[in-house]
Amino acid sequence: IKFNVMHPDTGESAQLTRRIRRYVRIKEHTSESQRRPIVRLRVKLANIDERIDFTLVDRRKFSQQVLIGRNLLQDLAIVDVSKKFTVQNTDISDYETK
Repeated sequence: IKFNVMHPDTGESAQLTRRIRRYVRIKEHTSESQRRPIVRLRVKLANIDERIDFTLVDRRKFSQQVLIGRNLLQDLAIVDVSKKFTVQNTDISDYETK
């Protein structure tokens, strides 16, 4: 499947192509359920560098492109919700395109 991600600083779009690993049905309380494809992507977050599964959905109307969930953070990080941006900003210009 082909999809686009946006560079958060420049707004520049990068097209990625990934194999669909499977589909998942997401139930939303306000509407009918959605069938979403799942792809595996590499995530770099501070000293965490992992490949994890993401469901794809159009997030253009949201301020954040991705939601990082407990599956990535479990056993790897402690989250302090009272703090923001505790790690120095990293260069995200090297999107993995393989």
